[in-house]
Amino acid sequence: MFNFKFIKPYYSEVEILVLFNLSRSTLQRYREECLKNGGDLFLDMGYFNMKGVKSPMYEPNKLSHWLFDNKVDVQNKYSYEFSEQNKVEEGLIVLADEKYAKLKSKVEQLEDHLKPKKTTVGVN
Repeated sequence: MFNFKFIKPYYSEVEILVLFNLSRSTLQRYREECLKNGGDLFLDMGYFNMKGVKSPMYEPNKLSHWLFDNKVDVQNKYSYEFSEQNKVEEGLIVLADEKYAKLKSKVEQLEDHLKPKKTTVGVN
């Protein structure tokens, strides 16, 4: 993945078109494709609207990741490139599983903490 640092945390659609060298119709088609495949425009592509701003906004890092994952076709020439790509993918899966396990544990702890405590009244 590219390690590009963007100047701003979010950009208007017009700025994104220039920054990523895309046409408006292509970007619209990508949004439709994301939705058709069950994606979420904000979570996957960084697409959102702000009150008082006519143009839709994008988080460039999310859009860049989505484009790289869904539109860039990397041609591996050598067997070691395939094995390296598999190692990276396996590492990402393991990392995601670890983060999910930690998050699940925190949620369970919060649920336990928020549950009303049962008190028993002694009968004489």
